[in-house]
Amino acid sequence: MRKIQIFCQFLVTAGLLLSTPAVLAWGNLGHQTTAEVAQRYLTPEGKRLVQSILGIEPMAAAATFPDLVRSDDRFKEFAPYHYVEVLPGYTYGSKPQDDVVAKDANAIVTKLPIELRKSFAGLLPKLNRSQKMIGLRYLIHVVGDLHQPLHVGNGLDRGANLCDIYYVNPETKNKKPTLLHAFWDDALFQLIEFKWRTDDGGKNATKWFGYREYADLIIKKNPLLAPKLNEEANAELKQIATAPISQWYVEAQALFPVVYPDGATPMRPENRSYCKLVDRKTGKVGNGAYDKNLIPILSEAYIKEASEVAEKQILKGGLRLANMINKMAKGLKPASDKEDKALLNELLTLENETKKSNSL
Repeated sequence: MRKIQIFCQFLVTAGLLLSTPAVLAWGNLGHQTTAEVAQRYLTPEGKRLVQSILGIEPMAAAATFPDLVRSDDRFKEFAPYHYVEVLPGYTYGSKPQDDVVAKDANAIVTKLPIELRKSFAGLLPKLNRSQKMIGLRYLIHVVGDLHQPLHVGNGLDRGANLCDIYYVNPETKNKKPTLLHAFWDDALFQLIEFKWRTDDGGKNATKWFGYREYADLIIKKNPLLAPKLNEEANAELKQIATAPISQWYVEAQALFPVVYPDGATPMRPENRSYCKLVDRKTGKVGNGAYDKNLIPILSEAYIKEASEVAEKQILKGGLRLANMINKMAKGLKPASDKEDKALLNELLTLENETKKSNSL
């Protein structure tokens, strides 16, 4: 039986992985919201492509698949596709930097759209539906990964999975320990939701807060996405959506002074008192300058700025994912919303038997 990863045979053979982040990027909410933003900005052709692979499954549901199957041995070889590594002071692939390995997130976002497009155009033997479904789910997910700044690792602390921090639970006021990477994946979004529920006198206290609500919040906050866009706003949005992938990594690195709680001028990674380090030659973890007595507590100012960064990155990721899919789908027959509604309406005709039975 062929391995499930057959869909990406076009990727080069595996290389040595210098570090492996162990925590999931953006958590469910961040990934789902990135996908939801993307889905809202698909062209009719882009909608057709997604529909032909996923059916009427929302992109937000597909976005979490790669993390959900991490415990499935059939997908274990996909682990390195969730991140890239770039040493401080270098750009991805620059010499003497040795960050380019055979399999990482860059391989997914640069190669997979080309292969899916070729498959749809009939230029290569077509991938089957299952392969395209897995491939598109990974593409949706990995674009989200690469907009979580800590999935562009510095090659030394496993994407801050070796960095300890504390934050204050706003409900209990207790100090909670966690990893910096984990904070950006999950705890940050819990704090964003808590603020949403308690703002404005708690009017949202009992409301549902999911990916659609979070996408609404992000889009509403962004003046570029006002209902009536002017020419300047459209040009800026296009610039964001079409930014080269190499720029995504540079943007993530530029956010490190915010992401790492060292202040405006961060110390070098090897000097961080709250981070252990990977020896790049042996792969072993050492203490470096780590001191458990000097683990920082994230301030309210840090959390506010981190929330703003997360929202901007999710928006960028969504726009860029939509642009990718729209380019892949150019020339396809447009999708019709009526088809989706018809399929759902068939299910909505199901009813329980309400007639009384004659037998006891």
